[in-house]
Amino acid sequence: MGNHTSNYKGCQIFKALLKRRKITQSKPQNPIPVPTSLHLLNTPPPPKTSYASVTNSKNIPLLNIHAIDNPLTKFLSELSSLITPLITLLSAVLNKQIVP
Repeated sequence: MGNHTSNYKGCQIFKALLKRRKITQSKPQNPIPVPTSLHLLNTPPPPKTSYASVTNSKNIPLLNIHAIDNPLTKFLSELSSLITPLITLLSAVLNKQIVP
């Protein structure tokens, strides 16, 4: 890579990278579309809420535990039905190796 200076400002590679960066930044980018609908422009801002009101435990929605519990229970049941025969088979193989 050649000789390097003690800081990056004198480094020729750094200068070349900066030139490339400036070239790519100077290319025109796609402009962000601005909404032209009057409905979008005239909407009032959302009401300001304080940190205390947001963190208030009364505002936390309750989760529907049964909606989560049913698929989880089904998954655990199916997993158990798959693992139980595998453990039994593994135990039988290990017992045959231990006892000649």
